Amino acid sequence: MNNVEELTLDMLLTEQYRMRRLQVFNWGTFSGLHNIPVAADGFLIVGRSGSGKSTLLDALSALLVPPPWLGFNAAAREGDRGRYDRNLVSYIRGAWADQKDVDSGQIATQFLRADSTWSALMVEYANQAGQVVSLIQLYWLRGTTTRSADVKRHYMLAERPFDVMQELADFKLDIRKLKQQLDDVYHNDKFRPYSERFRRLLGIDSEMALKLLHKTQSAKNLGDLNHFLREFMLDKPETFAVAERLVEEFDELDAAHQSVVIAREQVETLQPARENHQRLTGVLQEGNQLDELIAGVDAYRDERKAVLLEEEISRLRTKDQSLEGQEQRQGENLENLKTQLANLERDHREQGGGRIEQIEQEKRQSEQQRDERLAKRAQAQQACEQLGWVLSDSPQAYAELAGRARDYVDSWQKKSEALRDRQFQIRQQKKDTETEFDGKKSMPCSVNHPIFLPTCWSYGYD
Repeated sequence: MNNVEELTLDMLLTEQYRMRRLQVFNWGTFSGLHNIPVAADGFLIVGRSGSGKSTLLDALSALLVPPPWLGFNAAAREGDRGRYDRNLVSYIRGAWADQKDVDSGQIATQFLRADSTWSALMVEYANQAGQVVSLIQLYWLRGTTTRSADVKRHYMLAERPFDVMQELADFKLDIRKLKQQLDDVYHNDKFRPYSERFRRLLGIDSEMALKLLHKTQSAKNLGDLNHFLREFMLDKPETFAVAERLVEEFDELDAAHQSVVIAREQVETLQPARENHQRLTGVLQEGNQLDELIAGVDAYRDERKAVLLEEEISRLRTKDQSLEGQEQRQGENLENLKTQLANLERDHREQGGGRIEQIEQEKRQSEQQRDERLAKRAQAQQACEQLGWVLSDSPQAYAELAGRARDYVDSWQKKSEALRDRQFQIRQQKKDTETEFDGKKSMPCSVNHPIFLPTCWSYGYD
């Protein structure tokens, strides 16, 4: 080996990072902080089954391996795929046993941390040049949830030593405040940016190395060597990318061809639609024309009505003028007839027609007097029947009867006046008697006085 090769090897050994320390806080059954220093020459984890060896290896895997590849307690599950798998919730909550519930009979997992809690993992790498890289991850759960979807994560990277107990002592699940306190630390909520950053600092060129590391940590046997080399040691050949690109390009060409076929089929399918659309357009235009005609029906009707009215008015005006001429002629005929009638009436009166009219008038007056006198005779007949008299038909007897009636009326008036006087006297006498009676009623009564004895008896005195 020459001096150049020795110098290059020394530089590589100087820049090579080695794990120096692992810290876990509330991780599985490791409650509180556990600080595990790692020797540069090698580190062996020995313990009984269930002592926590896999728990520490899973903490290291969680810090380095992308979540899609991560499998907790993989060595114990190898060859038994149906076995219960550990997950982040079981580590954050601190699952330690499965017990059967006495009341329900169901098996329930027992947790060391059942309420809101958080866990922290930290691994520290250093090289001989004095450079330090610390990888930190935070996990937390709020309330009593046990769903993996409710786990919150935060990734940090510090290019200096980092102590979980000292620097996260005031962490109250407030990431914003934590970022303000640790402003010299890289923060991210996604694994990929965090992974790219620590791989660049630690000199890990391929992400496949992390997958290989996880496999070697969790495998009891390597199985098929060819499969192991392909999956965990060899990078995917570039020809695979070329083949995939060719497939993608073929897919694009095939998609373009399918688009052309679909377009042709669409044209063939839509050709009848164009004809139907043209027919529809014609029908719509015809409908619009009919709508315009319907809209103009009222105006056209009014216009025709006005024309017809004008014609009717003209006809009626002509007829009116004709009737005016007839009226004028009839008026002239009427005047001639009136003149003839006046002449005839004058001739009639001159020939004795006036006496006939006088006699007819006297007849009407006589008939009226007859009716009035018959009505008065009926009244007189009724009055005589009430008085018990007999109505005579002779004028002398009727005159005597009328005088007798007048005498009867006069005597009745005298009797009426005498009766009124007598009525007044009786009323006055009654009034005096009532006054005297009231005076005697108010006088004191003595049983020893013979005069008042009957009076007292009459009023009910003993």
